[in-house]
Amino acid sequence: MLLSILAALFAIVSLTYFFKRGLHGRRKCPNEKNKVPGLNKTDKILGNLPDMVKAGSLPNFLKELHDNYGPIASFWHKDVFTVSLGDQKYYKITEKMFDRHPALFEFALPLISSKSMQFLNGDFGRNRYKLLSQPFGFAGCAQALEQMNRIVKEDISEWKDGEQVELHESMMKIAIDIITKTNFGSHFDDKLNGESLNDGYSKVIDDLDDALLGLWSFGQGEAREKDFEKNLENFKLEIKRIVQARIAKKNAGDYDLAPFLDVVLDNIDDEEDIIYQAITFMVAGFHTSGTYMTWLFYNMGLYPEIQDKVREEIQKHLEGKGLRDMKDIEKLTYTKCVMDETLRHMKVATFSERQAEKDVEIDGYLIPKGSQILNSLCLTLDDKRAFETQMHLTLRTLKNDEIKDLHSAPLDLELENVLDIGERSLTVYSSLLKFIFLDLPMWRQL
Repeated sequence: MLLSILAALFAIVSLTYFFKRGLHGRRKCPNEKNKVPGLNKTDKILGNLPDMVKAGSLPNFLKELHDNYGPIASFWHKDVFTVSLGDQKYYKITEKMFDRHPALFEFALPLISSKSMQFLNGDFGRNRYKLLSQPFGFAGCAQALEQMNRIVKEDISEWKDGEQVELHESMMKIAIDIITKTNFGSHFDDKLNGESLNDGYSKVIDDLDDALLGLWSFGQGEAREKDFEKNLENFKLEIKRIVQARIAKKNAGDYDLAPFLDVVLDNIDDEEDIIYQAITFMVAGFHTSGTYMTWLFYNMGLYPEIQDKVREEIQKHLEGKGLRDMKDIEKLTYTKCVMDETLRHMKVATFSERQAEKDVEIDGYLIPKGSQILNSLCLTLDDKRAFETQMHLTLRTLKNDEIKDLHSAPLDLELENVLDIGERSLTVYSSLLKFIFLDLPMWRQL
């Protein structure tokens, strides 16, 4: 009798175990992880790029993707399996990843080449990044603070009372002047050298912008492509001229400060490599900063009440002296909120990207080694669960239909984000240059 009861109990337990395993085994079994839900290829070669074009933009495409498939969703970037993370809670998983997948940045190869920091992975990439990013760290920015103040004051002093100031053009000039004069040496003490660099870069980035928008295509023999190649060659020659000027000054015993360029010259021998690293960090250092400042002042121009609060706070705590040290930043609580909200609402960086260095499991889903992983910032920055308490402080009333189109090339937005420059060092640098001239006269009239 006892044996019969025990046998019956064993049978019930066994059936229960196998029944539950059958229902949930795909989620629990370490060797049978669920595949990430998402799109199949709609084109054998282009993957889901036609769907992206149809959606009108990458943010629109990602929103539709996550609306249909949930917070973890997949698509194909040509032949590259790509997983998009649409919830900020998953970002910690990619935080310690370093390798970047080259797929999303192939379009930038003509400008920065495969030698660029953008495409360097593994231990070599990590070590190269640590070396080259040092001048843009917190300590480097703190040392350059006085020089930044001087540069911005010089630029703004050229504005004439009553004259129209071209906002984006002026902000880009300030951003370019700061990174070049603080990290590329006295070559840029000559105003004409800065103007030449800005002009050359503008032509190249305009060409790339239009190509990305489909206004012309590579490899079709179009006249626009020939213009692009000419503009690109001239821009590279300009960077080469900057590098050679610095070498000449060092050889002559002139040791004016050029922290970044000196690090590059002291550790890299190949001239082509030097030029491409200079382009990478220079572009990453000024384009997003200039665009960010443009949106900051544009939005405050739309909302005078916010502008007045920022101005009052700066006048109260800085007393017309600008930033004297890094501690001054902590005094500007409201101003920092406005700046953060500008970044959140305007989405200056739409995503960050990594490559899975090994098989990765997220919420039971398997992301195979070699996959491209996107942190979809353009979606999570609108997540009220994460930003509800901040939004009411500053620009919560801002509506998308009130935002006018401003020139904002995607190239360096991604370079800055993917290189972690924006997150770990140049965000401080970018913030500094904004705080500096908020306290100067005439800024309200931009």
